[in-house]
Amino acid sequence: MKNVVKFLLGRAFFVATLMILHCCLEEKEPNSDTDSPSEDDGSDSDTETDSDTETDSDIETDSDGGGWILMPSGVASNLTAVWGNSGLDVFAVGEGGTIIHYNGTKWTAMESGTLHNLQDVWGLGPQAVWAVGGGSGTGIVLYYNGKSWTEVLNVPADASIHAIWGTSPNNVYAFGEDGETVAYQFNGENWSLISGNNVPTGGTGIWGSSETNVFVSAFDGIWYYDGKEWLSQLQYPETCFGIWGASSTMVFAACNVEPLFQYDGANWEASSFEEDVFAAEASDDTSYHFYDMIGFSDSDLWAVVGFDETDQSWSTRVFQYNGYLWSEQTVPELGSINLWAIWGPSPGELFAVGEAGTIYHKASE
Repeated sequence: MKNVVKFLLGRAFFVATLMILHCCLEEKEPNSDTDSPSEDDGSDSDTETDSDTETDSDIETDSDGGGWILMPSGVASNLTAVWGNSGLDVFAVGEGGTIIHYNGTKWTAMESGTLHNLQDVWGLGPQAVWAVGGGSGTGIVLYYNGKSWTEVLNVPADASIHAIWGTSPNNVYAFGEDGETVAYQFNGENWSLISGNNVPTGGTGIWGSSETNVFVSAFDGIWYYDGKEWLSQLQYPETCFGIWGASSTMVFAACNVEPLFQYDGANWEASSFEEDVFAAEASDDTSYHFYDMIGFSDSDLWAVVGFDETDQSWSTRVFQYNGYLWSEQTVPELGSINLWAIWGPSPGELFAVGEAGTIYHKASE
């Protein structure tokens, strides 16, 4: 087994916190911190707040970049998550409460109302987008209604919320940790704490294909929700810090020590990534870490993977999985820049975000 990177929590922000980085409301709830604003207010999803700042729309191109182009983001903050409704409606979040939006032409800075580091973003439509994060004594959930961002959940304690995902406006999950477990569920009106003995300990990532097929990566392995109860599916002595899937029979989990597990619908086993990638490499000591992944089918997945090239000097490579083989993809001028998240509406159009506001766009073919 290669000498893999030590424990990293959750998505890119935990990699950034431990190994790379130096740092670390219009519809406010009337009754409590745990109520959510209405998600169907008929607002225009193209409307930005008055304080938004437009960025330069010029794009640097490279004809040998495999379709990838480097885009100006207009921010210098580290970006740790990206998600969109389409290629014309994309959100990226990051440190210091940074949120930027892409409308198909340019990235625009948005007013988040927080200085907390944001670690994940996800939504159900133009008027229903959530961002989560925390630190410095609190975990937060922000909600975007198509006009502005509002804080809808505040978890007092030394907490941070790492991941958010759901199946409908009435069924959204948020997972994190405050030394143990922070797990909440939204029912369309209120956020409630998920309690009980069988709950993922320190949830770091979440992915699912339906209300009865939900996976969570956690401090103690991989958990599964069948619509009735949480079940420990893979007990693992090390932390698993991210989970992604293309279907119920193609799910990947990134963990410490064993960098990548693969689920085929019945069993979790070590992925073939090391065999595919390192077969032709002379060094047997390369450390690496899966930062993020997006899947479109069992035979089309994309991942951003960090490699410890020279004594803790990390760099990122982009890989594609075709169902049986991982292969590295060409990204121009990437060099030692770190990318920590990837998302796209289709295999032909992808966005990868990362260090110091870096954004790469794989244009539609």
